[in-house]
Amino acid sequence: LGDGIMALFGVTPAQAAGSRDALFAARDMLKALDSLNAEFSSLVQQPLRMGIGIHMGPVVLGRIGSGAGTALTALGDSVNVASRLEELTKTYGRPLVVSRATLEAARLTLPGGEEHLAPVRGRQESLAVVAAEDLSRLGEVALDA
Repeated sequence: LGDGIMALFGVTPAQAAGSRDALFAARDMLKALDSLNAEFSSLVQQPLRMGIGIHMGPVVLGRIGSGAGTALTALGDSVNVASRLEELTKTYGRPLVVSRATLEAARLTLPGGEEHLAPVRGRQESLAVVAAEDLSRLGEVALDA
């Protein structure tokens, strides 16, 4: 993935738990990045940035390669959509773009997030997403069942 990384959460049918874990991991990653930027502010000209795209759905898990080069990977539309959402972080100028479906599955709101109906490359229909800068209040308000 070049300078990127893909993480899988909830590789069982428990979409709610996996979605929540992914969102809390994103929050923790951005908090750690803030700490790194504070620590190294005198050494770098511009703060380090990251973009995180989160989407949920079915994937195909499999091993690719052979011998020592074997790696577990995930393939499918959900992986592609998450990658496209990461690309949208640049468009929206926010470090996180998450699908509305993921937030709903996690039963969380994202106070201060911007709602968008985003075109996703490779799909005919737009996708409801939330772009966010500050994840510190994530989890404060759970949606009713």
